[in-house]
Amino acid sequence: MPNPLSYYNENHLEYFKLLGHIIGKSIFDNKYIDRCFTRPFYKNIVDILIDYIDMELIDLEYYKSLVRLFENDIQQLDLDLTFSLDVNKFGIKTLN
Repeated sequence: MPNPLSYYNENHLEYFKLLGHIIGKSIFDNKYIDRCFTRPFYKNIVDILIDYIDMELIDLEYYKSLVRLFENDIQQLDLDLTFSLDVNKFGIKTLN
């Protein structure tokens, strides 16, 4: 998974493009890459839509929470949900 903070590097898109060329060339040449990619990454390669089920291998607790919300009526759970986001950018924390 790409780091969300990669945009701090001015050339980050060129690095992703180079990596894509390397991966594409290895697939084209039928060469083995000793790396594991996430399910969403593989789905992007073959142009399949990404679903919430793909979160299971990335963040199991988050996936379980999503499944619980999808399988139950939110009104009956009486969770009184509010959403916020803690962002940590190079040691500086912000609350959104």
